[in-house]
Amino acid sequence: MTADDDGNVIYTDFIMFIDRDSMLRRIFYVIETDSGQKITLTAAHLVFVSRNSSSEAEKRMSAIFASQVQPGQKVF
Repeated sequence: MTADDDGNVIYTDFIMFIDRDSMLRRIFYVIETDSGQKITLTAAHLVFVSRNSSSEAEKRMSAIFASQVQPGQKVF
């Protein structure tokens, strides 16, 4: 899944794991939403977020690393 230019969720094909090594141990982050939904991923996984703000510029969706997600951000 991904989002189009208007922020609508759309289906995309999954291509491959970019950074997979079964011999390496990694730290996983668990991101939980206000509604109780959870996602578990590595620090380097990209997540689309926006800020809960009255400013239109701050509401714009952007991709950041999971390790940079902060409380108060909206996760897509």
